[in-house]
Amino acid sequence: MTLPTVWIDENTISCAARGERRAIRILLTSYGRSRNWSAETLRCRLDGAYALASWQRQAMKDPIENITHDQARAYAQWLQDKGLKPSTIRAYIKGSKNLYFAIFRARGSLPPLEHPFRGVTRKKLSTINSLPASDLLSGSNPKLRALLALKSLGLSTAAATRLTWQQVNLTRAVLQLQHSWGEETVPLSPSVCKVLAELPVREGRVIAWSVDHARRCLKAIESKGVTLGKSHGNEGLNR
Repeated sequence: MTLPTVWIDENTISCAARGERRAIRILLTSYGRSRNWSAETLRCRLDGAYALASWQRQAMKDPIENITHDQARAYAQWLQDKGLKPSTIRAYIKGSKNLYFAIFRARGSLPPLEHPFRGVTRKKLSTINSLPASDLLSGSNPKLRALLALKSLGLSTAAATRLTWQQVNLTRAVLQLQHSWGEETVPLSPSVCKVLAELPVREGRVIAWSVDHARRCLKAIESKGVTLGKSHGNEGLNR
């Protein structure tokens, strides 16, 4: 039996469309009731919806119901760049699509027939191995540039991916690293500061990639004939 849906007020709908987590939970819970979702299904759909909200705060100013196909593709690419598995990306896209439809449904309107999430994972997303070395080292991939800059300071790949913004002080141009033997202050050159300042988000982890994904990126760089030096910044990258 299909459970009755709960009436959702416009303020909650608007908050969900702007990426507010509490409003998203209320909206998707109501949407899930109408489709007899299990608790596990709801949790999975919420994970995808929350991921879309995180991307929205970084990449688009419009409400979620105004997302375009190109933006949905960019969102899928963002998920892949975070090192997520294809199956996880598909699950997140499904949750994001559910949120998109739930917003229209709650307002009593119909979404476009050609909704923006249609086929976003059918076309092959760009992979790090398919990009030319010039793109890998350019500002078009700020996270990779940041990873290379941190590696040039002597940080291991694991340490670079664990680094948080709380440990970075761009004003003083230093990193504060925690070791078993105590704290270490690492000076940053102007070039490294510039690379880190290009990152769009300044909360949580600096790179926000898994260690495995970061290592694949570095391996792809080296396969293109680029050697990673130990000097500060991109001056340590020799073609």
